[in-house]
Amino acid sequence: MTLSSNSVFINYRRSVSAYLAQLVWRELTDAGIDAFYDIESIHAGQFDQIILNQIAARPYFMPILSPGTLERCQDPGDWVLREMQEALRLKRVIVPLVTE
Repeated sequence: MTLSSNSVFINYRRSVSAYLAQLVWRELTDAGIDAFYDIESIHAGQFDQIILNQIAARPYFMPILSPGTLERCQDPGDWVLREMQEALRLKRVIVPLVTE
């Protein structure tokens, strides 16, 4: 699989940073960066496989770390955790966005 050098996967917790994720996605795409944001990018299909494929297809992984983002990561089925684990497994460049 060929990676686009100008492409990022946005990782976030919907309950605490959905608005910020959408704002980041809009700013990145307006700047010409190919950004994957699940609300805008998944219309139908197998959610799990689409997410994992998108992480694999992008060299950059941007977790939005707001207060509360990591609270449910002790659950092995948590999607924020699963996405982070996949990005680490694939050795993606991690570009965290930390908020207060």
